[in-house]
Amino acid sequence: MNWTKLIDLPGQKLPTKYDPDASYWEIINGKIVHQGRPSRSADVDSFELLEGSDFIARDKNYIYNAWSTLKSIDRDSFKPVHDGYFIDRNFAYYEYETSLKPLKGNTIEGFKVLGNSYARDVKFAYYGGRVIAKCMSPMTLELVEQTGKHPIFAVKDAEYCYYEGAQLKGADPKTWIMGKNGFSSDANGVYFGSKKLGSVHPSNWKPLKHPYSTDGKNVYWMEFRLQGADVDSFEVLKDGTARDKISAFVGTKRA
Repeated sequence: MNWTKLIDLPGQKLPTKYDPDASYWEIINGKIVHQGRPSRSADVDSFELLEGSDFIARDKNYIYNAWSTLKSIDRDSFKPVHDGYFIDRNFAYYEYETSLKPLKGNTIEGFKVLGNSYARDVKFAYYGGRVIAKCMSPMTLELVEQTGKHPIFAVKDAEYCYYEGAQLKGADPKTWIMGKNGFSSDANGVYFGSKKLGSVHPSNWKPLKHPYSTDGKNVYWMEFRLQGADVDSFEVLKDGTARDKISAFVGTKRA
């Protein structure tokens, strides 16, 4: 974790990535200014920017998020963890689009960032800083191995399986395994993302070119069954569309 004094930067400003004439942070007339709005409380001489962040900074007294002075955060112990999560000596925090807020658990006990935006503490499990409501045993939460060009961002706990924080209804965490490109399966079903592919059994299922698959009787696009698709003549084309002996498909629709 590196902090850089704003006063030491060229022109005493941090330019935006898209417009070098604009800035996130700068010093104007002896004041700290973020995107045109001055801070009344920031100390200019000690003001530092967190490396890799356009919004988080500190001075000798406080942590700052854009225009907000975060007096409740312990300045000396505050540090980034990973995936937008931060901690101080008391709490864990998440950086949302326009704010840095403590997680709902209001505790640092048991806090761990698992990866791919997932985290947990002794009270809750989180995805992107938001509570995974179904998770009643957050300390059992674990990241599931990722595979393929389109990895599924998944975790499981002692009771349930999750994709992007959404529960895979009916999935068995004891037998649930990851496939490639967003597909997964347990002993009795196949899933794309958090959705089940109807009554498909994994023993009959095989992937085609992403995101198509088949169980030998039907063809699926993501989790949706293609109505009336002829399995024997079905093929996926280079542009991502598909066809059978009758006509072409675009997504779930016949062209």
